[in-house]
Amino acid sequence: MRIVGWNLNHRIQAKPIPPEAVQAIQHLAPDVLVLTEYVDTVDRCGFKQALRNMGLPHISVSEKRDRHNQVLIASRIEHGASTVPTPKESHGLTNFLAVSFGDRDFTLIGIRAPAYESTKELRSYWEDLTGILETVSAQKVVVVG
Repeated sequence: MRIVGWNLNHRIQAKPIPPEAVQAIQHLAPDVLVLTEYVDTVDRCGFKQALRNMGLPHISVSEKRDRHNQVLIASRIEHGASTVPTPKESHGLTNFLAVSFGDRDFTLIGIRAPAYESTKELRSYWEDLTGILETVSAQKVVVVG
């Protein structure tokens, strides 16, 4: 299984996704694509259709909030919501997406560590994330980001 991760560097802005990015994704031919620093908008319909057209019809996106990045996971094989708990803090929540591939018996977590201004916020985020990963440490888990 080929898993490709890519940080789009959108920095909470709904920047256009250039045709060259779509071509690169197609060239890499992933079975699973994880995009971080993705910002979902109604204008992304064409991009999502391009993913479907290249054989990635199963698309999930993390929770949307104003001025937050998101994670997009697209795959050739069907995936569904995972039971992995999500981070509590809002930036951590939108930059985290866990999906399960039941037929392959594993969970994939797409993640981007938010850019916190204070050491306290950053430490709190990593403590929360460490706790989450400990809850799934006995399972088959792939973390991308």
